[in-house]
Amino acid sequence: MSETAAPVTYKRDLPKKILTAYYIYPFFNSLSTIMALQYLTFFVTEWTGVSATLMATVYTVARFGDLFVQAISGAIMQKVKRFRPYLIILPLISQVGNFISFLNPPTSVGVKLVILTVGYCMIHFPMNFLVVAQNTMIMRVAGPNPENRMAITAANLQGTSAMRILHPQVTMPLILWCLSRNYPGYLIVMVLYGIITMLVSIMLYIATKDYETAEDVARFAAAGTAEKGPNIFQMYKLVSKNIPILVLLLSSSINTGIGNQVFTAGVQYYWRYSVGDLGMQAIAGTIAGIAAVITSFTGPWIARKIGKRNSWLFNNSWQLLVYFGIMFWGDGNPWVYIWLTSIQTLSTSVTTAWGIQLWLDAAEVQLYETGVDTRSFTMSMNNYPIKLGFIISGPFVAWMLNHSGYSAADGIGSIADTGLFMRNWLIIPIIGMILSFINIFIGYRVDEQYAKDCAAANAKAAAERVEAEKAQNATAPANS
Repeated sequence: MSETAAPVTYKRDLPKKILTAYYIYPFFNSLSTIMALQYLTFFVTEWTGVSATLMATVYTVARFGDLFVQAISGAIMQKVKRFRPYLIILPLISQVGNFISFLNPPTSVGVKLVILTVGYCMIHFPMNFLVVAQNTMIMRVAGPNPENRMAITAANLQGTSAMRILHPQVTMPLILWCLSRNYPGYLIVMVLYGIITMLVSIMLYIATKDYETAEDVARFAAAGTAEKGPNIFQMYKLVSKNIPILVLLLSSSINTGIGNQVFTAGVQYYWRYSVGDLGMQAIAGTIAGIAAVITSFTGPWIARKIGKRNSWLFNNSWQLLVYFGIMFWGDGNPWVYIWLTSIQTLSTSVTTAWGIQLWLDAAEVQLYETGVDTRSFTMSMNNYPIKLGFIISGPFVAWMLNHSGYSAADGIGSIADTGLFMRNWLIIPIIGMILSFINIFIGYRVDEQYAKDCAAANAKAAAERVEAEKAQNATAPANS
C-alpha cells in the first residue's frame, strides 16, 4: 500500500432489500433478546423460589462453561466456509433454551436449578457461534466498503430502536394479562417471541443467499498470504499482540459486560420496588423507544463526524452522567429515570452505529500486516465482554439485592431500603464507565483511513488470488 496514494472515496452500493432485511431482523429478533435480558432474573427470583444467591451461584458456574465455549467458538468458525445455515440452526437451539428457562414446574429447588442451567447453556452456547456467523455475513455482504458496513449497522440500530417502542407496549401488559388469568405469562410470551425470532431468521437466510456463492466462499478462503490457516493457539497469539483488540476487550468487559449487565438486571426491581408500579414501565419504554428511534438516525451522522474512538469516549461520558442522575434523583421518581434513559439513547446510538467495525478495523490491519486471516476469530472477541460480564455481574446482582434487604416468594417481595438499592444498583455501572473511558482514551489508537485502505487491499489481494487460481486451473489441461 503506497504511503502517498490518495484515499479511496467510498459510496454505499447495497440494494434496498438487504438494508430492509437488516432492519426487520433485529426489529423482531429483539423481542426474545430483550425478554431474556430484562425479565429472566426477575422471573427466577420472584416466581421459582430460587434465591438470588443460589441463582447467582448456578449461573456463575454455567457461565464459566459458556466462557470456555466462547474461547473456542471463534477459532472453529474461522474454519467454516458457509455461514448462512447457522443463521437458522443456532437460533432454534437458543429459543428452545429460552423456553426451558421460563419453565416453573412444581418440583424441588434443586430440579429447578438444573432446568435453569440447561436452559442457560442452550441459550448462550449457540449464541457464541451465531454472533460470529452474523458478523462474518455482514462482512461478506458489505465487502470492504466502510459505507456499506455503516449502512448495515445503522439499519440494525434503527430496527432495534424501533422495537423499543413496541416491546414495552406489548410484553409486560401481555404477561400481566396472562398472570391475571392464572396462565404462565412469562412462558407464553417467550414462546411467542421465539416463534417470531425463527421466522425472521429464515427471512435473513433467504435475503443473503446472493452473498455466499461459490465465488464468495473462494474469495473469503483466499484472504491472507499464509498457505495454511492458523490453529487456535496461533490465533490467540496474534490477538495477544493486537493492542487495539486488547484495549477494546478490557473496556467492553468493564463497561458493556459488567456495568450494563448489572444495570439491566436491576431495572425490573427498580420499577417494582422503588417506583412501585411495573405497569408504568410500558410508558417509560415507549418514551425511551421514541427517543431511540430519533437518535438511531442522528447517531450514525454524529458517529461519522467524530470517528470511532471519540464515539466511544462520548458514549462513556454521557452514560456516566445518566447513571449519576438516576442514582441521586431517580428513587421513587420515574420521570427522572424516563428522561435520563431517553437522553442516554443518543450516546448509545453513536457507538452502536459503528457496530463490529472497531474490532473489524483491527482485524483488517492485522490481516494486511501479517498475511494471516483471523477476521472471524478476531470479531468473536467482541462477544467476550458479554460473557465475562455474565460471570462477574452475577455475584454483583446478588450482592445488590441482598445488601438492599431484598426478599421474595411466589411473586411477593420487598426491598427494605430503596435508597440503598439505588446506590448499590448504579455504583458498578458508574465505576465501569469511568474505567472504560480512561482505557480507551489512553490505549485505543487505530488510524481509520489506514484501516479502510487495509480492508480494500485485503479484498483486492483475495480476488487476485482467486483469479490466478482460476487461470492456473484453466491452463493445466493444456500443459499436461
